[in-house]
Amino acid sequence: MAAVAGALLLAACTEGADGGSASPTASGERAGEGGGTTASRSPSPSPSASPADEAYTVTEDRAPGTRSAAVAFLRELAVRPDFFGAGFRKRVPYESDPAEWAVLGEDCVWRREPLPGSVLASLTRAFVLPEAEGRKAVYVSLTVTVHENVLGGRRDMATSLEESLRCREQRLNATERVRELYSQANPFAEERNAIADDDLLESGMFLVDGEKGANRS
Repeated sequence: MAAVAGALLLAACTEGADGGSASPTASGERAGEGGGTTASRSPSPSPSASPADEAYTVTEDRAPGTRSAAVAFLRELAVRPDFFGAGFRKRVPYESDPAEWAVLGEDCVWRREPLPGSVLASLTRAFVLPEAEGRKAVYVSLTVTVHENVLGGRRDMATSLEESLRCREQRLNATERVRELYSQANPFAEERNAIADDDLLESGMFLVDGEKGANRS
């Protein structure tokens, strides 16, 4: 089984763009939201490894094989706001429609579209650290996507890398965009990746129309 996870942190932003054995996967709402990792049955961690350093795995009997089972699987994954730090809270709206995901069009604009046949479910949860004491608000989005198989998850990661090259500037919605995107993928045991088969990190400049300056994301 394969699992992918991704999270995005943005400062001073508003709303972002938003069937065999199954592979739970996650990406930062595909390419547009920060980072992603792919975890599967990797070599067993050393006896000294802490739980936080162990790869996330899904056993055969728990891997969802239908769309309804995939949605139930995603909703069982507990994600608390304080996982991202003190002061974070759920954002409104909190969850996306698990029957849709974000797609980057040929025009470099992100849109939510129905899932393709190779994807069973995709759920994004949104969190915010409210503005306080001169610090702008920080937004985090975490997306988990369940593919039909490992190959589908890896193809999703590869697409994310290609999209940052195809669209160096991407429109998230009517007022927000990102530009100067840079993507880096690290296989297991390289760079910061110690718990997943593949790890994808994306960074760029976040801009809001009508506001001066840009924020690094």
